[in-house]
Amino acid sequence: MKKVALFLLFTLLGCGVSPLTKTTHPEKKPENAIVDGVDVGSAGQGLAGEFVQVGYELVEILMANPIAGISTQDLFHAVQTTSIVAVKNLKLRGEPRDAANFAKATPPRIEFDEDFWKKAKRHIRVLVVFHEYLGIMEINDRGYQVSRRIDRANLCSRTDVVRQAIEEHFQKSCYRILVDDLTFLRELDLSSSDLKSLKSSDFDALHSLEFLDLSSNPLESLPAGIFKDLETLKFLSLRETALKEIQSNSFQGLSSLWTLDLSHSKIQTLHPSAFAGLDAISRVSTTLPSPNELKEKKKPNPTVVYLTGNALKTIRRGFLEGFKGDFVDFSGVELQEFELGAFQGASLEYLLLKGQPKVVPGSLLLAERLTNLSLRIDTVPDMKLLQEINSHPKLREVRFSCPEDKSIAAALSTFKCSAEVGGGVLCKK
Repeated sequence: MKKVALFLLFTLLGCGVSPLTKTTHPEKKPENAIVDGVDVGSAGQGLAGEFVQVGYELVEILMANPIAGISTQDLFHAVQTTSIVAVKNLKLRGEPRDAANFAKATPPRIEFDEDFWKKAKRHIRVLVVFHEYLGIMEINDRGYQVSRRIDRANLCSRTDVVRQAIEEHFQKSCYRILVDDLTFLRELDLSSSDLKSLKSSDFDALHSLEFLDLSSNPLESLPAGIFKDLETLKFLSLRETALKEIQSNSFQGLSSLWTLDLSHSKIQTLHPSAFAGLDAISRVSTTLPSPNELKEKKKPNPTVVYLTGNALKTIRRGFLEGFKGDFVDFSGVELQEFELGAFQGASLEYLLLKGQPKVVPGSLLLAERLTNLSLRIDTVPDMKLLQEINSHPKLREVRFSCPEDKSIAAALSTFKCSAEVGGGVLCKK
């Protein structure tokens, strides 16, 4: 019925095409074919019929959404008048090919490899069919530069897991989804999908997305710029992934994010500007349990980057550059080292640490806005650290979980220290 409707429409438009021709599969190899193929009988005829059906689907798509420079009438004529042949082990000049077109043959002919067709995904078939019919129309499609335009929202080339999830949401194939359709996508759940890698374009044009769950996947890295179009995203879960480090500017574009869940991954290192661009986040935490906010869908208070359950070891110079939050809680991990300048350029006011990480002299002084410091340690702090705390111009309150010791009060001459109920020492200016 679809073929008849298309034919009647173009006849009424006066396109002058001939009556519908039957897809052929010759009983012997065509004289003009440059292939090493054999006749595949009725099975090949069936595959050839599928090829033609995709051709008519392309005509239908272009009728609804034309592509500049491509005549829908000419495409319809090409689909009607071209002989389609399914071939085993298709070769052209001795080289294996997925498909080949012969525009000068009489009638024009397209041959395609049977095994390729059986294994190819739907959107790959569509791309190849379009490419070959463009060849029949004598339109230069070198490198698929023209035929790729059927993929209006650039979805078909995205990572399979991402593409399939978006197709499932809209209940149509990637090449039928328009950029405007993507404005209706609010949630994307890719959790537990065995997702090993992502492309930088995977989330392009998802300008209305608010919830993105990438948890429980073996992801080891994040491509630069992958979140650049997610300016409305509120919740992002990368919980239980294989991430080992957070590179500089990994989260650029997430200016509205409320919750970033990086908990229970394998993160060891935070690089400079690791959290730059997270303008709505107020704190980084390694202790608070990661809430199930991806389901609650409400703004938490406070807004947090959760690093609970990671094996953090090294904090690089400037890791907080570009981060506007004022609260960092590292009391849930025992860090080994803060590089000099780790807190430089930060808006940091509250810092909680566990143990005695190696703090390069001058590191705390570069946290110019720091007013509150808490150290969860069992022994008296290192004297050099105490001296740096004592000379900090903005620090007003310091807590130690270790037992009271006279050396603390002696070193912190600018503070007044006293034992706290339940243990520990509180020093205030």
